[in-house]
Amino acid sequence: TPALKIITVRKLSAKRGGSKVANPQSIQELLSVGSSLLGIHAIKVRRMNSEGEILDINTIQHNEVVYLTTEEDEKEF
Repeated sequence: TPALKIITVRKLSAKRGGSKVANPQSIQELLSVGSSLLGIHAIKVRRMNSEGEILDINTIQHNEVVYLTTEEDEKEF
């Protein structure tokens, strides 16, 4: 069995809080579940420190905090 991986998702504008997603199998699943939890339509996952886009779920560590961005957020990048 794979180890449990919990990822905290936040809206781009949020400095605190967020919601936890357990064991997402793909970026698409993280976007889908995270969107539902946060009440947004997320289209990309970005790193908290660099704001770089994350394309591979396996590069996200257990207990990492990531930002989910909407189409509106992406206009600023």
